[in-house]
Amino acid sequence: MTVHIARNGWSETEKTMLEDAVRRADESGASLRSVFEETGLRLGRKPNSVRNFYYLQLRSRDGQCVQRAAPFVLFTEDEVYALVKEILKGKSLGKSVRACVTEMAGGDKTTMLRYQNKYRSVLKKRPTLIEAVLKELEAEGVHCDNPLLHMPCALPEERDAYLKNIQAMDRMKVQQDMMRMQLEDMQSAARATLLLCKDFLALLPEEKQGNLDTFCQALACRLSVLENAAN
Repeated sequence: MTVHIARNGWSETEKTMLEDAVRRADESGASLRSVFEETGLRLGRKPNSVRNFYYLQLRSRDGQCVQRAAPFVLFTEDEVYALVKEILKGKSLGKSVRACVTEMAGGDKTTMLRYQNKYRSVLKKRPTLIEAVLKELEAEGVHCDNPLLHMPCALPEERDAYLKNIQAMDRMKVQQDMMRMQLEDMQSAARATLLLCKDFLALLPEEKQGNLDTFCQALACRLSVLENAAN
């Protein structure tokens, strides 16, 4: 069912629909990208617009803010084990940790960061689990170097600082991706607005007069889209 709504804001019903979709994605492991596409289809909005609103709400953390579940909350012990095993199997094939989690997350940045942070946490706090996974992989004929032997810092406090720096860099990369996507949306909205104005200015004087109301309505819509993209 498609919900027809005004383009100048989000109703409480729409916010609830998006929030429910995000929660279902957390429970099923689906990507945020699929949430944006599905919700956009149901609401008659573009997936990019849904994505922008989601991240705007996520950043604001105010009132009825739509938020993804807190990192790691939904991981069961079996999921942690499977996550570590999948990453170590990928590393045995020469893949980086980031490449492994990106593939596992289907390219979704938020899920990828969640997986990577969990792996880093296990690497830091649960070396016995790493050893157990390595032993199981060896029994399956999969050889993988022990990542605990390649930790660059021997002292616990230095290792902790190293892992925190990696996590901070990952968060920065996600923020950069969000900013890049927002810029792309702004550029697209600006081009559409410019094209609309150029087309109107190219009309004959009598055509401009006859199409003035239509132009003003279309321009108001374009400016609303541009404003939403800039927020």
